[in-house]
Amino acid sequence: MVKLLQVGQSVFISHYSPEAPIASELRRFLEREFNGLRVFQSSDGGESLKNGAPQFKQIIDAIEDAAVVIALISRSSVRRPWLAFECGYALSKANKLKPLLVRGTRATSIPSPFSDLVNGQPTVQEIDRILHSISDLTGIARSKQDLPTLVGELEELAKQLPAYKLALEPYTEEFGNGNPAVTKRRVLNFRIDYADIVPIDLERIEVWIPKSIKANNWPAKSVPGHLRIEHDSHDGVLYYRKVLLANDDAPSSQFENLRRRLAPNNGPVKLFELRFELVPQNEIATLEGHRIATRIVTSEGAEEMRWIDLAKVEVVNR
Repeated sequence: MVKLLQVGQSVFISHYSPEAPIASELRRFLEREFNGLRVFQSSDGGESLKNGAPQFKQIIDAIEDAAVVIALISRSSVRRPWLAFECGYALSKANKLKPLLVRGTRATSIPSPFSDLVNGQPTVQEIDRILHSISDLTGIARSKQDLPTLVGELEELAKQLPAYKLALEPYTEEFGNGNPAVTKRRVLNFRIDYADIVPIDLERIEVWIPKSIKANNWPAKSVPGHLRIEHDSHDGVLYYRKVLLANDDAPSSQFENLRRRLAPNNGPVKLFELRFELVPQNEIATLEGHRIATRIVTSEGAEEMRWIDLAKVEVVNR
C-alpha cells in the first residue's frame, strides 16, 4: 500500500524528467529550508513514486496532499503532457500552482496558457515569494538559507543542459564567383538548427519565396508524398510556398530520415529538398526589398512564421 504524504506538509515539484538536475537541487534546498517538509519529485529514483500503485494515482494523491506545486517551466517542458496535466490539476486545487521559469525561458517564448501563468526567472525575489507561500501554507518556519547561492546553482545546472533552439535558417550559395569558366548561379538553401534534450517530432516545414526571384530555368515541381509546391500571395506579392510534409498521399522515407538526423545536438541539418535557384545577378543585381518566410510545425504546434529580408541572409561562396 502506498503511504501518502502528510496533508499540508509537502511540496510537489512538477518538471520534465531530463531537467531533473534542476528539480533535484531545488528539492534538496527545500528539505533543508523547511524542517520536516516532504518534497515529491517523480524523478528522484523511486523515493516519491513507489512500485505497486499506478503512477497516475500517485501523482493525483501527491498533488492533493501538497500545499504548493512548483512547476519548472521551460520551452521543453511545456511540450510534455504530464507537466501540462499536473499544472492544470494544481490550478484546480485552490490555485496551488507556483510556476517558475528555468533554463533562460521567457514568457514570450512559450505558448498560452503557460505564458499567462508565469511570473519570472528563478531570481532571489521570485524564489523568496514561493518560499514565503510554502511557510504560510505548511506552518513550517524557514531556516533562511542563502538564496543567491541557490539561484547561482540553478543557473549553472541550466547551463549544462542544451539551450532550446528550433529554427529554419536560410542562406544563399553563390557559384562561379571569380571563375569565368563557371556560370554564375545563386541558390537559396535552408537548414534546420535544432537543440534540445529530446528528439523533435516534425510534421511540416514550409518556406515562402517570391516568384519574382526564381531563375527561369529552375523547375518548381511537387514530389508526391514528400514535397508540395503551392501558390499564395502576401501583401500583394506572389509566392511559391514549398511545403515539406511528414505524410501526404504516401509515407515519406525522406522525411523520416530527416527526423532521425534531427536528434538532439546533431548540429544543423541541410534541407536539399527546399533548394531554390535565384535570378542570376546579371538580371537582378540586389535582393534588397525581397522577403522570404519560414515556418516549422511539430506535433506540439506551429512555430510563428518568420519573415526574413533576403538581402540579409548569409552568403556562402562556392
